[in-house]
Amino acid sequence: MSFEDDIKKLREMLQSACLVEFSTIPAYLTGWWSIKDRRSTAAKLIRELVTVEMRHLSIAANVLIATGADPDIKAVASLPYPRFFSAPGPMEIQLQPFGDSFLAMGMCIESPGPVDEGTLPEGLRAALPVTAEFDPRLHTPILPDPGETIGQFYRDLMQHLKDCVHLYGEKAVFPAGRLDRQYAYFGQDCITVEGLDDALTLMQDIIWEGEGDGGGILDSNRDLSHYFTFHELSVGRFYRQDDKPLDPTGDGFHVPKGDEVVNTLVNPKLANYEESPDALKAALGFTELYQKMITDLDAGFRGRPALIDVAIGRMRQLLARADEVLVCKLKGMDYYAAPTFELPDQ
Repeated sequence: MSFEDDIKKLREMLQSACLVEFSTIPAYLTGWWSIKDRRSTAAKLIRELVTVEMRHLSIAANVLIATGADPDIKAVASLPYPRFFSAPGPMEIQLQPFGDSFLAMGMCIESPGPVDEGTLPEGLRAALPVTAEFDPRLHTPILPDPGETIGQFYRDLMQHLKDCVHLYGEKAVFPAGRLDRQYAYFGQDCITVEGLDDALTLMQDIIWEGEGDGGGILDSNRDLSHYFTFHELSVGRFYRQDDKPLDPTGDGFHVPKGDEVVNTLVNPKLANYEESPDALKAALGFTELYQKMITDLDAGFRGRPALIDVAIGRMRQLLARADEVLVCKLKGMDYYAAPTFELPDQ
């Protein structure tokens, strides 16, 4: 392959990484917002997961920017739900309320390996939203190669990046003058990418924060990885530092269920609200603010990084708009409305 072919493949894989990271955010937000008590332990844990996923999206975008291209955030945001995840499922990434199905989905998204008795407890396997096969009329695939976990996808991406640097040199793969286009700090954590070492370190962080460090329960910062956070939520018990995988022994906490969770329509569309004017009005209000957030996020990763803070601020404001949707009972249904995360041009 030529340099042009290899760098094109690299940038396509990095755009896919942006799609992977973005796809989790509306799904996790839907589960979080459906919990009525936002001060609960469960709500706080999911909120923290969303924050880290935004960091992962920013890292993937920065690596892509560092290679000389710009992420297309509008493209990844405009794709509909459910989104298809071939491994370790096959399964759908759905917009659904908090509960066993939501937690099973989260564990599978963050899973270090295929779904079996070693990676997903039996009770959650039964609740997993499984799809028999990919249907292009219904699904958006989030990974280019079937059978890969997210961790394996990143390991393949990192290997291709190292191969490109080995073949063509670091300066060719990471052209100068791209730092000012990147979102520099997520909290106090610098996530800019100048070259290979920065890119590899940050993408390895993504793997560890999702599935754990080498099969352990903690990531490289000694924090619990996402996979095990979802397991905590499924059993209502915290992990201790020295616990074995899938066997937490820490303090228990309450897991919301029943009337403590808003029973929202799964994978809602604005079209579902045509018979419920209040729900449609509230959902359109959410969509208006969501569109502004995506516009700012897209522009922010295309050379105006200050707008990313504006976009994150809008994301915080979305909660109030979401609550206006979640109180609307759908006419003729046993479900409440939920934000659809649709964009007007879909």
